Amino acid sequence: MIAFSGVWGKSDAWDFILTDTLPDLPVTSVFGVYIADGKLALTKNERGWELPGGHVNPGEEFDAALAREMKEEAGVLVETAALFGYVDIRNQSETVHDETGELYPNHAAILFYSVTGMYSGVHDPEEAIACGLFDLDSSEAQGNRLKQFVDAALGKYNT
Repeated sequence: MIAFSGVWGKSDAWDFILTDTLPDLPVTSVFGVYIADGKLALTKNERGWELPGGHVNPGEEFDAALAREMKEEAGVLVETAALFGYVDIRNQSETVHDETGELYPNHAAILFYSVTGMYSGVHDPEEAIACGLFDLDSSEAQGNRLKQFVDAALGKYNT
């Protein structure tokens, strides 16, 4: 089920698909939603506050990439992770990965997981400017489509 949709840049369309099944698409990135005691773990980068996550390295398993990104960016040590959906993105432009120099696939998926674990608050300063736990109704937790992804993790969309 498509929960919501959007466009990145001028022409890269995407849909958020609610599912607990991996897509039959190349996976470029993974993101996690960690909520403890009503507070959401976020990471701050040059774009602002976002969900922790990032690129899957070549040969890396998705759960390993998620655990690595959650620890590096938000200081979350992952205990369990449950897929709740993915972004189905259709790149109309040729986008190059900043680190590898390789082109992104024209049609790919970005996975989203609901995460449990422990929040240490210690992040890698080379991966994020800051990290923190925020109330779900805070201004930090409302921006950059965060609310839609968090609502999806909390089951607020009908399937």
